[in-house]
Amino acid sequence: MPLLEVLPTLKQLTRKEKFEAVQYLIADLESDDRSAVVSLSLSEVSGFYEVWSPIDGSESVALAMEELLEEHRTNVRKS
Repeated sequence: MPLLEVLPTLKQLTRKEKFEAVQYLIADLESDDRSAVVSLSLSEVSGFYEVWSPIDGSESVALAMEELLEEHRTNVRKS
């Protein structure tokens, strides 16, 4: 199937489905690169991986900063 026929369907996918499609294609390319016959099922390549996003990052940054400040205060009291 030509790429131009597939693109409209890909545009309709959700963000999550687009990432799954990319993961599948990357796995397929890797298997081609190895020049080995590897049969990959969709369940093998559609694993989900946690990706850090700055959207929720401010809370963890604030927590890390508090921990560093507390460590600094403890060190200052000891000296």
